[in-house]
Amino acid sequence: MARNSGLRLVRPRSLATTARRAVADRRTRSAPRPPEGTPPRAELARQARHVLADAVRMARWAAVDRGL
Repeated sequence: MARNSGLRLVRPRSLATTARRAVADRRTRSAPRPPEGTPPRAELARQARHVLADAVRMARWAAVDRGL
């Protein structure tokens, strides 16, 4: 006994097709401007390296202090 639901069955899209369409539909927009007074990117990178180096030193100090 066949049912006529009025719905048409279609093949599901592959995940790759869905992902490709999502990327194609995405609008490209420029990055927002940083707030006034933000240092240049090179200076921010230098500051980040300094903070990370301090964190590594502290982690090593804590490891030695705990006997690891």
